[in-house]
Amino acid sequence: MSDPAIVLLLERLLVAIEGLRADLAARTPAPPPAPEPEGLLTAKQAAGFLRMSESWVYQHAESGELPCIHLGGALRFDPGELRAYARGEPVRQATVLPLAR
Repeated sequence: MSDPAIVLLLERLLVAIEGLRADLAARTPAPPPAPEPEGLLTAKQAAGFLRMSESWVYQHAESGELPCIHLGGALRFDPGELRAYARGEPVRQATVLPLAR
């Protein structure tokens, strides 16, 4: 029942469509980079930034391995220092900033 000319035409059309899809995919710009976090990060944000668990962040911060800032009883993290840590660069020890009373 199917005409060979129609089948051939449909096959060529499918090949052309696949070629257009490939061209479109090649021309589609890459998504913009994720925005850099501003200011200091909480332990939860630092865990997301490093793609580790929050408990891992607390353990390594308290052991002095992960650079952090103690603000009174809270821990905060500098994104630039976390990037350096992730790259294996030397990082500073924890900083303690007392809160004024």
